[in-house]
Amino acid sequence: MPKMMKVMLNTNVYCRPLDDLTDKDVELEAKSAKELFDFAHSGMVVVITSEILFYEINFIEEKNKRELVFHLAKNVENRMIDINSDVEKLADQTKAYMKDYADCLHIASAALSNCSYLVTCDRELLRKAKTIESFLFKHNFKLHIINPIEFIQKVAE
Repeated sequence: MPKMMKVMLNTNVYCRPLDDLTDKDVELEAKSAKELFDFAHSGMVVVITSEILFYEINFIEEKNKRELVFHLAKNVENRMIDINSDVEKLADQTKAYMKDYADCLHIASAALSNCSYLVTCDRELLRKAKTIESFLFKHNFKLHIINPIEFIQKVAE
């Protein structure tokens, strides 16, 4: 296991274990998300959260799921990043690559909090990961955008 990593988890990673697990990929992502939460509890990874995470959690329609996701995020969180003008500025620049401004805020929050990884199940974000990573690298941020399955494989190396 490499030295402790700082990671940010997209909202969908917290939700994944509560999703319909009949699809094999979703089931693997849920299993990997649970392993990631175990790593956080054991101190093997440091989980950074952000205001945008908790904003998005409020939009989960099912009350029980919303409460479970909120408590899970609070339980694994090491520190929370506030949305400030620096986050908004970087998110605005990231908007050239992503349609969803909430994703731009997740990316900017992760980059500015010096996370090594932004873990997500978002297919669009994963498809654009290399382009976004290159953009961030030009701005002196080394953030990798990765699926939970791949993240667990990396940690195991």
